[in-house]
Amino acid sequence: MATIIEFQDAVLGYGSKAILRGITFSIDTGDYFGLVGPNGAGKTTLLRILAGKEDADRGAVRLHASVHAGFLEQQPRWEPGRTLWDEAQSALAGLIALQDEALSVADAMGDAEDPVEHKQLAARYDHLQHEIGRRDAYNLENKIHRVLQGLRFRPESWPQPVESLSGGEQNRLM
Repeated sequence: MATIIEFQDAVLGYGSKAILRGITFSIDTGDYFGLVGPNGAGKTTLLRILAGKEDADRGAVRLHASVHAGFLEQQPRWEPGRTLWDEAQSALAGLIALQDEALSVADAMGDAEDPVEHKQLAARYDHLQHEIGRRDAYNLENKIHRVLQGLRFRPESWPQPVESLSGGEQNRLM
């Protein structure tokens, strides 16, 4: 079995208050696990570290390359004026950044006069294209359409500000 998540002596505190002290565990493929504890024990903090929303002060946190950790906020804070479409699109920000970088590298390749620089840019571009293909990052707009429709949002609601959605609709969006 392969280890897919590992915390090794992870420590996190806010000011003088230690939240996590020396957390060590690993999760292997096929494992099932639960996270239980009283309020204030650090469960949410541990999950925020796992999802990359916070960094441990010390220790190591490793996720296998195949692991993508997400995090559903307990109390979402919607940015005023952001639409349903904007929020759905933000879930794909990493893939959009890959596409943007590929375009930027392609532009730089077109301007590169030095053969060594051109070769380096071409290698980077090939790598980005491979990643875009591997992560199925083509046609992101169609993906957003399918996801929003799968969540039962009508196309006419996509330009609607998130704060105007009902609580149930906001929960579906999260």
